[in-house]
Amino acid sequence: MSEFASDDGSPFGDDADFATRVGARDAGVSSSSSGGPQPWGPELWSLGLVCAACVVMHGFTTSRGQRAYGSDRGSGDQQHATFRRLRRRYNVVYTLGTFGDWIQGAYLYALYSEHGYDMASIGYIFVLGYFASASVGTYVSSLGDRYGYRRFVILYGTAYGIACLLMRSSNLVILLASRVASGVAYSLLFSSFESWAITEADRLRLDRRYLVGLFSTATFFNACSAVAAGVVGNLVVDFSRPVTFGNDPGTRTDMEMRTDMSRGGGWDDVVDVAALAADYETGTVGGGSAVDREPSTLLFPRNRYTPAFDVGAGVLFLCALGAYKLWWEGGVERGRNVGTSDAERGAGSTSRTGDDGGEGGE
Repeated sequence: MSEFASDDGSPFGDDADFATRVGARDAGVSSSSSGGPQPWGPELWSLGLVCAACVVMHGFTTSRGQRAYGSDRGSGDQQHATFRRLRRRYNVVYTLGTFGDWIQGAYLYALYSEHGYDMASIGYIFVLGYFASASVGTYVSSLGDRYGYRRFVILYGTAYGIACLLMRSSNLVILLASRVASGVAYSLLFSSFESWAITEADRLRLDRRYLVGLFSTATFFNACSAVAAGVVGNLVVDFSRPVTFGNDPGTRTDMEMRTDMSRGGGWDDVVDVAALAADYETGTVGGGSAVDREPSTLLFPRNRYTPAFDVGAGVLFLCALGAYKLWWEGGVERGRNVGTSDAERGAGSTSRTGDDGGEGGE
């Protein structure tokens, strides 16, 4: 039975009792607005301990790799210094890119459902995204061999960030365009990043064995970004509201609804009272169901899950900016035939390669 029901069978009870319960629930924050558990429980502490253990294990394996790769020849120290610069540049951008992808996963279906679409329609939207990734995304990813992988990493962050912002709207055409852009970006995530790292390692004349340590470190930070994205996404969805640009003309707060009802003759307006009760039971404050509310727009989103996608968009734009600033520009002319061109330049290019790595790394 609903918590607003009274003993005599009335759905809301007397006016004062109903108002008292609504006010108590409005003031108390014992549970989050999205209905999920509080994020500061024992689960979070357990997660922190596991992450700390993973950091210790990662440091141990990294030190073993340094000893293994740095002691077999005289140039090992210089090569490892170059590798550390490459690893730092790569992991910063890669972690931002994976964080922007992970933070969407827990709320993507919920966002479409909150927009008012049923399970079948959401399934079709997902299928379109996977089709775009398998077709258009595969073709676009292959263009990195010709135009340079760094450009397509920048394209990944920009396109995926725009796709996250488009999810603020409930318009079907906009959501489909967002899904297509997301599918293409998904292909770029699993092709352009690693391809750039391999090309850059060849340009810096690094031993290919260093790629094992590079990608293992990247996998570790990928897992860390997944955990961080889950925690951050839960926090922003539970404790923030969608960001609007200006005053939203289509939404009234729950206080305005109660004020209007009190001025209009007490609790006689049963429809408004029922909508208010449904809002508090489902955790949607001030708007009723997705069908009853005004449709979401890019400027005035009315979907409670959009803050997670706004955070994802910001992080993805940072990923694109990081690739632009931290990754080396060089690859279009030398990227495709790096082995031949560097070999023809001879030993004189070795010092310049070290300088290039220093500029890009620092």
